[in-house]
Amino acid sequence: MADLLPRDYTHIVYLDGDTQIVGDATALFRLDVPEGRIAACVENHVLDGEDLPEWKRRYLARLGLDGPERYFNSGVMAFRRSTWDRLGPSALDVFRRDSAACLHHDQSALNAVCGGEWLALSPAWNFQTFFLPLDVEAATPPRIVHFSSSPKPWASTASLWPARCAEPYRETLRRHPVLADGFEVVAPRAGPAAALRAGLRRLRRAVRARTRDAARRRRFLEYCARTGFVA
Repeated sequence: MADLLPRDYTHIVYLDGDTQIVGDATALFRLDVPEGRIAACVENHVLDGEDLPEWKRRYLARLGLDGPERYFNSGVMAFRRSTWDRLGPSALDVFRRDSAACLHHDQSALNAVCGGEWLALSPAWNFQTFFLPLDVEAATPPRIVHFSSSPKPWASTASLWPARCAEPYRETLRRHPVLADGFEVVAPRAGPAAALRAGLRRLRRAVRARTRDAARRRRFLEYCARTGFVA
């Protein structure tokens, strides 16, 4: 990317293709990230706490990281152009030399290069699918949501995400029908049965948040409380 962008771009905000801006993103775009650092959000591994599976421990260790709070999700990042001029090629070199360690491709390589030295953004800027069952939107109102697992909301009505998340993609196809040749959006379900299913999904989420996901919810809120976010 450093070789392709015009040099007058000095501050970059990167968003994965499966993200959606749902709130005011002004603060993120105005963020002045220090030279040499990436601002990003923690990965969902932080929810595991002492229950972190052994394979995740081995994965993090191979990247040179000593815990899940040191590992970021690369779906939303902010950085200086000059920082990327150095980190981008270095991450690509890591991927070429040890692709077996890069289970999550660019994300793994970037974490290996940063070595845990990155600036924490609030999970509100990268509200991942894994956070959705925890019933924490009121505590951390999402500004950018990340459809970080399947099924995506535009691909299936069985997605954990609310049906409204697929509407921007339908609107895009209505405005630009030429895109329909290469992109399909699932038709919305309508009627009382669809409303009942949506209500049941919300109920299941609430039950999970108070039973199986209770510990994960607590860890999420504790992480947010003890972390000084740059934005």
